[in-house]
Amino acid sequence: MSTCLARLLARWSEYPQVADFELNERAGEWLDSTVLQWVCQHFRSIKRIRHLLYAAIDETYAGCKPPEAVCAVASWTVPGIICTYFDGLIEQALKERDRSFTVNRALQEGTDREQGKPLIVHLRGIWSDADTLVLTEEEHDQLWDRLTKIPPQVAALVHGAKGRSLLFLGIHPRDPLAHRLGAKLLDPRISKSVGPVYFVHPAPTAVDEAFWNNYNVEWIKANPDDIVHGLDAALRAEVKV
Repeated sequence: MSTCLARLLARWSEYPQVADFELNERAGEWLDSTVLQWVCQHFRSIKRIRHLLYAAIDETYAGCKPPEAVCAVASWTVPGIICTYFDGLIEQALKERDRSFTVNRALQEGTDREQGKPLIVHLRGIWSDADTLVLTEEEHDQLWDRLTKIPPQVAALVHGAKGRSLLFLGIHPRDPLAHRLGAKLLDPRISKSVGPVYFVHPAPTAVDEAFWNNYNVEWIKANPDDIVHGLDAALRAEVKV
């Protein structure tokens, strides 16, 4: 969806560097969010149309429904979920199931996690709350600064219990936010209590492995939807027993 949004904004703003989209196609999905940053920065620089930015986002996301895999994840009992994108689909799926949860948007300080409720972290905000959105290059620079000191409630999702595992699901191994999270949450000097770390991706490259091997990642080389389906079936069977 980020590519569709980027192309819509590029069309409305007459984005001058169309070759960026060719670069995106060659590089693959991990570059989607970066190209969107470039386009949003350009879009917002044009005074006569900058107010249309959020209208374009509404147009792109308002009718979206959580896919089956997201709905399955929303039914799991987990301490929290860190979302690197702002589509809000996991939050929507939780609401449709009347599940209670707490939220941290764009690494805001002071978010209290309520006992027994999962914490949903929207690193780049959520489309339905314009004040939280992290869209432009400038806003991503600010997010990068906040990532140097992750709020305790968010860090506790990984470090809060000895042996707790972290699962990277539905994100590309080269995604810049995934890299930053790995560097901050899985630093072996401060995360000795973290359990196994899993990364689901059908075909990680040697370049991917060169980075993630620093954090002792165990690769699950499969389609994320297939893994979610298998885990969901196993969890449902366990509940029945």
